[in-house]
Amino acid sequence: TYYAPNNATLVIAGDVNEAETLALIQKHYGKIPRARVPRFTPGTEPPQRSERSLELQRPTPAAKLALAYRGPSFRDRDYPALALASEVLFGGRSSRLFARMVRDEEIATDLHGSLAPFADEGLYEIWVSLRPGRELPDALSLIEQELARLCKRGVTQAELQKVKNRMELGFLQGMETAAGKAEQLGFFEIVYGDAAALFARLEALRAVQPADVQRVAKKYFDARRRTRIAVLPQAGAAA
Repeated sequence: TYYAPNNATLVIAGDVNEAETLALIQKHYGKIPRARVPRFTPGTEPPQRSERSLELQRPTPAAKLALAYRGPSFRDRDYPALALASEVLFGGRSSRLFARMVRDEEIATDLHGSLAPFADEGLYEIWVSLRPGRELPDALSLIEQELARLCKRGVTQAELQKVKNRMELGFLQGMETAAGKAEQLGFFEIVYGDAAALFARLEALRAVQPADVQRVAKKYFDARRRTRIAVLPQAGAAA
């Protein structure tokens, strides 16, 4: 049903001959029949009015914490600003939460934040691995403090420019090879619905202002609409 030419995106990048390439596409794909692909209409998520939490015990030497907040679609105008907010919090060793939780407070060994790049609304997720002997409430408190600081005080123009530079560098490095170009074009065609939108995404990131970062932080980092999972070491778990 789904593996058919009319439900596929083919991207070819590099120094190719157009006529020869089109002939090869026709040869390998032209005889494959179309399929009747059902139209997919995602359901509407019900509003979440209070935090959901789950506690698990697993054979791990140290506690772990996962937080998930509702996030925007990759196509939403909030996405670039929230991606930059994530970079402020988790992007590299000098980011706010890494510097505080790993370097200064030494409460965690690893942490990261990620924003789902989906056509439909997804999640903004935070993952933290604590040092052995450190407590989850302390880790959660530090995270909430930094999220609250971002919501109340925002970011400076200099801090925002720093993370913009990091993201722009990563974007351009991903476009250096033919394979990188093809992957990005295919991704934007499938997820955004327009391969050409790739060339506007960098400008969208550059256009984000400190007020935009603060606005999306207030909008999405709401503890009443998050899910929290705590993983605790089992009694007798190997260190």
